[in-house]
Amino acid sequence: MSNPAAPPTQPTACEINELILSQINLGATIGIAYLAVPISAILYGVTVTQTFYYYRSSKAASDAWHTKVLVAILLILDSVHQALIIYSLYYYLVAHYADATVLLHDVWSLSAEVLLTGPITFIVESFLTVRVYRLGGNIYLTLTIGAFVVAHLVLNLIFAAKAFEDTDLTTVFTQLKAVGSACLGVATAADVGIAGAVLWYLGRSRTGFRRSDDMITRLMLLTVSTGALTTVFVLADLVAFVAAPKTLWSVAFNFLLPKLYINTFLTTLNIRGTLLHGNAHTSAAGAFNSVPLSALERGSSSAHAHAAAGRPIALARGVEMARSVQVEVFSDKGVLVDARGGFGSGSADSK
Repeated sequence: MSNPAAPPTQPTACEINELILSQINLGATIGIAYLAVPISAILYGVTVTQTFYYYRSSKAASDAWHTKVLVAILLILDSVHQALIIYSLYYYLVAHYADATVLLHDVWSLSAEVLLTGPITFIVESFLTVRVYRLGGNIYLTLTIGAFVVAHLVLNLIFAAKAFEDTDLTTVFTQLKAVGSACLGVATAADVGIAGAVLWYLGRSRTGFRRSDDMITRLMLLTVSTGALTTVFVLADLVAFVAAPKTLWSVAFNFLLPKLYINTFLTTLNIRGTLLHGNAHTSAAGAFNSVPLSALERGSSSAHAHAAAGRPIALARGVEMARSVQVEVFSDKGVLVDARGGFGSGSADSK
């Protein structure tokens, strides 16, 4: 009589780990996420440095209170965002070291990081959209861009909410491909719309006078450099999300995107004086010469009178350009282009 078959043995933890690791490309998953953490930490350091520079500058003293509050809010959000990123990798690589089963599941901090990306990008894109309106005054264009900005926020929140529900990393990106692709698509449309509108309005503001045109060129280069960087990363995130849903390339890009948006916002605030001083013909006191808007509106006869007095003429079409970056310009007579894009007399202390 034959012996009964031995019952099947349960695989050991080591065998389970080997099986899982044989099915996972570690370099394209936890490896690329690991590499994104130090890069995000560097960008976070840039955020802290730019924030410190902003509050220490004279520009912060004259900016509207809500601008200063936005800077503080973005720094806090970025700090929480960085903490979530660090904890996510700590969870996978330290707390659950040598446990390959955790690589199949989404830790809560990854979904929270995606959730936090929505408010960060919404604040920055909204700020830039308002700048487009102040620059051109086109309410229909502003509302169109604003619709993409709001859609970006809503889709981001929907994606994060569904990611909290489905913690299976092997299926979550595939199941949410439609929502994620739409989210990144409208983000690209919003960024391209903002950058394109600013470039269009600045290009129309050229006057043929070297100093004014040089400043406009600097602003256009700044718009392209900052806007292109975020747009390229959003597009890369979209391609990775669609083409490689079973990897963490998209997660790695998402670690960096909020910090790029925040630094675009801070660069816009901090670069104002640098752009002007790079072109300004300064007096002995180092102040940039300008004339009041009222003098510009009186026509060429008034302009000739100011030229005869030996002061450079600030061109009317340069007003839109100044508003686009909220620059502050002081003249020897105390004429001010304030942080809201208007003109007024008096010194900075009188604001």
